[in-house]
Amino acid sequence: DSGFAVKGVKTTPRKKAMLRLYVMVSACYALRQQSILSLTREDFNEETFTYRLAKGQRHGEAFARAMHPTVWSAYCNYLEVVGEYPLFTDGSWLSAGVKVILTQAGVEASNGRHGLHRIRRAFATYCYHQGIPLEDAAAALNHADSSTTERVYQDINAKQQRASLAMASFADHFLGIPQQLTE
Repeated sequence: DSGFAVKGVKTTPRKKAMLRLYVMVSACYALRQQSILSLTREDFNEETFTYRLAKGQRHGEAFARAMHPTVWSAYCNYLEVVGEYPLFTDGSWLSAGVKVILTQAGVEASNGRHGLHRIRRAFATYCYHQGIPLEDAAAALNHADSSTTERVYQDINAKQQRASLAMASFADHFLGIPQQLTE
């Protein structure tokens, strides 16, 4: 969108390319903002189409993950316009850009927070509904242990149970109305 603006300012091609890569990396790999902001050019391997990610500041162990071709294309596109700048700059601007994108897309946030963590939670929800083991989801989310992921799974499960109760109540009410009308 040529008129795309963040914080009331029309974005430059460099900023648009940076935001595109930022959102794609987040959406495809469910990374935390700090993990994305700390990525450098050296973390991307052109020969193997992988990116390297440290497993948290405390652990320091690095591992490589395959990149989706569309994300790799966004990375290459960004390199064409970024020049000598670091890959990701101005985290607050990127967060504001994500909010603009999600708001324009009609994604509702009851608390007004449209951050990257919504994407991580969406990934955890996807894993839960697909029956992906807790340990695998935790590894994908780069959690130090699965207890954090388990809390998300428990929250999703609790919401599903509440939704099931509400649906059962609705069905009882709905199915009871015809009976009441005939009486």
